[in-house]
Amino acid sequence: MIYAYYENPIMLQRHLEIWKTYPDEVKRGINAILVDDGSPVPLDIEVVKRAEIGFKVSVFRTLVDVPWNQDAARNIGAKAASKGYLLLTDMDHAVPPDLIARLVKMEQAKKIGLKMYYTFGRVTAPHMKDYKPHPNSYLMSRYLYWKVGGYDEQWAGYYGTDGIFRRNLKRTARGHRHLQGFDLIRYPRHYVLDAGCERYPRKEGRTVKASNKIKNESRIKFQSKDKPTVFRFPYEQVL
Repeated sequence: MIYAYYENPIMLQRHLEIWKTYPDEVKRGINAILVDDGSPVPLDIEVVKRAEIGFKVSVFRTLVDVPWNQDAARNIGAKAASKGYLLLTDMDHAVPPDLIARLVKMEQAKKIGLKMYYTFGRVTAPHMKDYKPHPNSYLMSRYLYWKVGGYDEQWAGYYGTDGIFRRNLKRTARGHRHLQGFDLIRYPRHYVLDAGCERYPRKEGRTVKASNKIKNESRIKFQSKDKPTVFRFPYEQVL
């Protein structure tokens, strides 16, 4: 499981509490990688250590604070991951015990394709009502992730550039399967106050000129099959 963290201490605690409830047989086959995306107040690794969740949690930190740089954080996590499969989602999305258990069972039965990618259903806490699928949550092999080339960091600092990865993924993968009934849990900000980033503006902070520039440049890069720009920013492992 790979998560980009940015000023989410309360939401992090929620993840740790959920992870502790995973069955022991599941814990033996998984690990988590948290990448602090340059938070002004860094992720407190002592909180992670004290949690004693029963499987390995690694923590990395980018050394510069670039707005909406979770694409770079995912690349760092995917590089650090051992060979196998990556579950990539956002900090405001939890992986409940039933979901991770079903995914581990699929992997053990060799029902996850090396060149396929998978998406999930989604429910919203606290009432667990059905919600539309998240466009930036995936299960895929580490092999496929780097066959795609990772998330392109060329346009770091702008919100909403994950669609560039999705376009490259669709072209590279052998196929896609939506796992209906395999639900992530979405935590809205009115329920967990720091579940999402509030420091920087989202789409409203991007000018039409900037949006058009990114669209045009990414389209040219896609057509020419140029490799994504990765690892632009310094980082270190802190746990």
